[in-house]
Amino acid sequence: MNKLVGTQPKERWHRLLFITFGLGIGIVYDIFFWEKEIGINFLFFILVYLVGFTIITLALKKFRQPWALTLLIPICIMGVSVVTLNNELRSGGIPVFILILSVLYTAFLPLQNPQKYLFSLSKIPLFSDIDLLFRKWWLMIKDVFIWKQDMNKDILRKILLGFVIAVPILGLFTWLFSKADPIFAEWVQKLVFVDVDLELAWRVFRTGIITLWLGGLFYVVVAKEYVLEKKNEKVRKIDGVIAGIVLGLVNVLFLAFVAVQFRHLFGTSDFVLENGLTFAEYARKGFFELVWVIIFAAILLLISYRAFVRHGSHKVINVLQTLLIIQVGVVAASALKRMNLYQDAFGFTVLRLYVEWFIYLVFLLLVFSGASLIGKLSFRKFFHSSLILGAVALSIVSAINVDRVIAEKNVYRFTEEGKELDLRYLSRLSVDVIPELDSLFEEGRIEDLSLKDKMSLQRILDEGKKYIEKREKTVEFHMAIEKIKASALLKEENQQRIVVTDKDLEKEETL
Repeated sequence: MNKLVGTQPKERWHRLLFITFGLGIGIVYDIFFWEKEIGINFLFFILVYLVGFTIITLALKKFRQPWALTLLIPICIMGVSVVTLNNELRSGGIPVFILILSVLYTAFLPLQNPQKYLFSLSKIPLFSDIDLLFRKWWLMIKDVFIWKQDMNKDILRKILLGFVIAVPILGLFTWLFSKADPIFAEWVQKLVFVDVDLELAWRVFRTGIITLWLGGLFYVVVAKEYVLEKKNEKVRKIDGVIAGIVLGLVNVLFLAFVAVQFRHLFGTSDFVLENGLTFAEYARKGFFELVWVIIFAAILLLISYRAFVRHGSHKVINVLQTLLIIQVGVVAASALKRMNLYQDAFGFTVLRLYVEWFIYLVFLLLVFSGASLIGKLSFRKFFHSSLILGAVALSIVSAINVDRVIAEKNVYRFTEEGKELDLRYLSRLSVDVIPELDSLFEEGRIEDLSLKDKMSLQRILDEGKKYIEKREKTVEFHMAIEKIKASALLKEENQQRIVVTDKDLEKEETL
């Protein structure tokens, strides 16, 4: 592989501009994001990075792949959800997805493709040669510190460079040793005769690390040799007779299962009870086994589709593939039916809703697979389109306040249908559930809660108060604050109604 090096003075100044930008991002990260709760600060940090990188690439005429701008759509949708939601996906998964998409945006936007090769992630230098980023670090150091090749002064520059590299490393170890031993910390202060600001040294060190990583990334993507390479895709041909037998037998098994178990697959709640089954046995166990069926069938379909769309296939193979797609759809409908029955019996949880929405995506992908098979869409286009559908689905799910949806549905089951309310589970969710609990006061159902439910409600109230106190900082601002402040649960007169009384204790003992 060609080494990505640049020797022209103009290119050097371009690279230094990116180093300066990386340093600025490191400072913004340290001020707005380090050891702070995720809120508007995270959205601000991401926007500063994306807007800044885009402007610099435009200014330096390295804006080469406009289609990469489409990645900003899911990034913005997910970024807004970080400021509006508090669920577990928002606090854990979504920021990671945003960072991954941001790295992809950085890799795609300046990518050169003069030969118009078909796009392949594995043929982008940033991903095909991971060591490339680390090899750029020495070029960064030379760009910053070495300006002339004067041999008489070269040794001085090396000494200076050695000190520059050593200082943050020594600062880190000094800080760690000082934290580990107060006597050593006092000795260090006496030795240097000044008050050592170890926190400042640590901030400088971590900002330098971020600058180094981002600088290496930028040096790779702005180099002259950052060019998409050609991928020689080899798709092994599958024998039509063998494939026909395999697909035919799989279809027969699927058809037999659906035919024999049809009533059981789509059985109503009455059918379950009449046959001595519990909803847990019917829905939970059967559901996950059917999901595995869907996954393995999808792998089989992908292998056959990729081979036959490339080398051609007999009409019988196409019919067998189409029939298998339809039967996988039937199995997916069965899994969805089981999940709906389970939720109707035991209520909604985060996992149950996510799985239900995943099955909706499966239906969409199955329809798209059938259309692609009929239209003889290339596997490349089919695969990339499926990834886009997945990204769209993830963006939609990230924008849904899943905790609030769960609270709304479960409270409705309690107030309108007389079913059990699992406040203990709701107390494990985020503070987004608080506004949906207001109806318990409006319907006058607080008195119907058990002692355990009132204790769970008290925990939810305490978390809401802590959340408001914790989010008062402008940097950590979150849009859910105002909704929580306006909640009936936080009103003083309603807080008195959830206090555990002697009457509640007597009621609990009686039960």
